[in-house]
Amino acid sequence: MSTFKNWVHTQNPFTRATRNSFQKLYVIATDHTSKLSARISNADIDQLHQRFLPFYNSFKTTYQSWDTAVNTSIAYTQRVDALFKELYSGKLEKWDTFIQYAFGTKSPEYTELMYGGRLAFRTGKIDIRIKLIENLANAVKNYTQLSTIEQEVSDFAESLVSMRDEQQKWEQEKRHTSGLLHEECETLCRELFRNLANIIALYPDKPNKVVEYFQMDLVRRPIKKTSVETMEEETTFENEPMFEEEGFETEFIESESTYEDAG
Repeated sequence: MSTFKNWVHTQNPFTRATRNSFQKLYVIATDHTSKLSARISNADIDQLHQRFLPFYNSFKTTYQSWDTAVNTSIAYTQRVDALFKELYSGKLEKWDTFIQYAFGTKSPEYTELMYGGRLAFRTGKIDIRIKLIENLANAVKNYTQLSTIEQEVSDFAESLVSMRDEQQKWEQEKRHTSGLLHEECETLCRELFRNLANIIALYPDKPNKVVEYFQMDLVRRPIKKTSVETMEEETTFENEPMFEEEGFETEFIESESTYEDAG
């Protein structure tokens, strides 16, 4: 017997429309919640509203946490970048000049302090370069000839390590909340679909009444997949409506995958 698993009416249009866009799901769910709230004088709608609200609030809280983690992570990345730019725009050259003047470039002291020269501080993985700055700050303390730059090198190394630690902490928080948010998305899309089914049951012969509860310009246009690191709303949409203005489609659509992360 044929199962018709790709039948359009058994597919969740909210999962399909909001795939790779937390923001879009937030807008659709917020709009739906407001429209339910405006009609709670209807006992059936009030029941749907009361049941849906905890799912919406849970998603909203996690979404806000994820958004904060993303923004803070970006901010600390910018701070780390700014420190490296400061290092390469004069500080490193200044320190190297002091060390060369005190010991020369062929000395064991120079090897200890600036092993690999300035190039080593400019290439390689970021954490390796930070480690070189830390090593320099520790080594400078051993030479009174370098007392002029000792505090500056130490303060800079401390700032760089601190900023990098914060950056990595918020990157981890971003990954953690992204995982939680994906689970919230799947749950919220399921509950939106459940509400759609219940509202159709309330108005089986009035499809125009059903669409009053959803922001159809977003639900009817699924976004294209994107490879960006974070899930951002696309500006280009596929023209594949969920259902027509006069009634539901009788077409079949491809099977959906689960909620995907772009990063």
